[in-house]
Amino acid sequence: MLAIAAAATVATGTFAGTEELWNNGPLVTFPGEGAGGADVSSISPGLGNFGVNINQPAFRRADDFTVGAGGWRINSFEAFAYQTGSPTESSMTGLFIRIWSGVPGEGGVVVWGDIETNLFTSTSWTGIYRTGNDPADFQNTNRPIMSIVGDDLGILLGEGEYWVEWAVTGSLASGPWTPPVSDPVEPIIGNSRVFSVADAAWTEGVEANELGFELAFVMTGETSPETPCTTSTESCTEAHSTPGCSNAACCSQVCTFEGFCCDVEWDAGCVKLAVELCGLYIYDC
Repeated sequence: MLAIAAAATVATGTFAGTEELWNNGPLVTFPGEGAGGADVSSISPGLGNFGVNINQPAFRRADDFTVGAGGWRINSFEAFAYQTGSPTESSMTGLFIRIWSGVPGEGGVVVWGDIETNLFTSTSWTGIYRTGNDPADFQNTNRPIMSIVGDDLGILLGEGEYWVEWAVTGSLASGPWTPPVSDPVEPIIGNSRVFSVADAAWTEGVEANELGFELAFVMTGETSPETPCTTSTESCTEAHSTPGCSNAACCSQVCTFEGFCCDVEWDAGCVKLAVELCGLYIYDC
C-alpha cells in the first residue's frame, strides 16, 4: 500500500490483548504441493525474483504499514528469508529493525530503533519452500523459507502511516534473501524500498521489468482503544494538581506509561517522565 508521509504521534489509552496487528501479505501459493507435503511459495506470474538481498550490512529493505486509532504497542516482528542450499534447520543469526515516519529516503525520519542492534530472538523453518512457478519446480528444496523473530520490542506508535526497515544475517554464504509477497495467478505490485550501502541511497525495490513488489512481514502486539489524553493549559515540565498538560502529544506519551498523570494530577513523577520520554527541558531562570 502507498504510505503518506506523516509526523509521528504517540500511542494513547490502555493496551490489552496480544494479537496480529499487521500481516503484509501471503507467501504460500500452493499449500501442501511441495516436497514432502510442504507448502510452496512460487514466483508470481510476471515477476522473476526468488528473493531479494536483505543481508545486513550490505542491504536493508523497507515496506509500509498503518497504525489504527488509539495506537499500537508492537511486541514482535517476524521477517522471512532463505539462504540458498540451506537445510530446513535455520541458518539465520540476526534481525535489525527501524521504524520510520514518512518514506525512507524521501523526507521520512526514524522514530524508533537503530540498524546496529541485533534484535534476533528465534528462528525456525516455516514449512514453505520458495520455488519457480512451473509445477515441475514445486519439488525443489533449495530455498526453505525461515521465520526470523524479534520479541519484547515494546514499540509504541500512535495512529498514522509508518515504514518498517529491516535486515537479517545468516551463517551461510548465500544471501540471506527475502521473498516478495506472492500470488499464484497474478503479480502483487507494491512499493517496497531498498537501501544499498554501496550506493548509500534509498531506491524503489523493482524487478528487472521495473515492477515494484511487496515484502512479507508480520507484527504482533497490543492495540489501544481511542482514549485521548486529558489536556490542560499547564506546562508539562511543571508539577500541578490537575491532570494532563498543555502539550497533547507529550501528555499522551506520558499517560501511556503512567495513567495517574491523566487521571489524578500532574505531579513531579509526571514531569520526570515528560523530560525523559518527550525530550523536554526544564528551564531555570
